[in-house]
Amino acid sequence: MPVERKFTSGSIIYFDHEIGDSIYVLKSGRVDISYIQPESGEKIVKTISIGEFFGLKSAIIGHTRDEVAEAITDVVTIEFKVQEFENYVATNVELLKRLLRVLSNQLRNLGIKV
Repeated sequence: MPVERKFTSGSIIYFDHEIGDSIYVLKSGRVDISYIQPESGEKIVKTISIGEFFGLKSAIIGHTRDEVAEAITDVVTIEFKVQEFENYVATNVELLKRLLRVLSNQLRNLGIKV
């Protein structure tokens, strides 16, 4: 069952190199995702919008995380374990469409940066 999780400003929701076993949806507040770009060593920061998923890539494929998620303000998330998320998406067409849009935008952005 998905769980509402609260994080105070400055809290780390997850670190890079952790096992990705949860997927989050931002309910309120501001979360920044940061990672170091391997080619340039540049720190990249992406702000998560309310209603957006994060932690998805590594959780779905079972890899360690390659980014840090930090609560910039007090934050409320909905946390899904991978199996819960897969079950939920399988029964919710609108969520599946939204997820496909998010992933498509991420792939498009990768294409632009290459």
